[in-house]
Amino acid sequence: MKIPVDVNSTTAPTLTMETPFGDALVNINDAQKGTTVTGTSTGLAVGTIVTLSIDGTTVRTGTVGSDGKWSIILGSNDIPANSSGTHVYTVSALDGWSNQAGATANVDYLLTQPTLPPLSGLFGGDGIINFAEATLGQTLSGSTSVTGPGQTVTISIDGSNPITVPVNNDGSWTLTLPPAALLALNDGSHLMTVVVSDRAGNTSTGSTSFTVQTD
Repeated sequence: MKIPVDVNSTTAPTLTMETPFGDALVNINDAQKGTTVTGTSTGLAVGTIVTLSIDGTTVRTGTVGSDGKWSIILGSNDIPANSSGTHVYTVSALDGWSNQAGATANVDYLLTQPTLPPLSGLFGGDGIINFAEATLGQTLSGSTSVTGPGQTVTISIDGSNPITVPVNNDGSWTLTLPPAALLALNDGSHLMTVVVSDRAGNTSTGSTSFTVQTD
């Protein structure tokens, strides 16, 4: 006796995955909060289990809703603090005939805080800008101790006229305070603020006082 078998071969199920974390970038704050990975499906019954794996290891599961959408809550414990680098997110599910649906996304973890430069002993080592130094302009440099593109360093004096420069891929940077900006400062104490940012939005902020004596 022949038994008919429906393998549902004409309509394969599908899964889509929205970009994790909105931009596929995970900063330190993102890792601490976790996120909800979401997507849509076709050809999958309500209640079908959707499995999320990271780098081939099953992490969490969710289910397909009546509208075909699914969501999986990813907790902070699923993102180790020492896991900077590119990771592969994979979601998969089976329909009633064991046909598989899946989707993948690469997600970059940036979980190292950028490093501020030394903020003491600037401007010739004494923290004082005289007329000659102001006339020449002053160059500051340092390293964020993090490699990769998309980093910036921003320096402002007394909260005004910020200057932003890109950081080299090796983490090194150089920024010049132009003569016009320094000569425009009144004699006395001023506050310089430095903000180092990476492409995932991690920031480090520091400030130091210095003195202008140009008269």
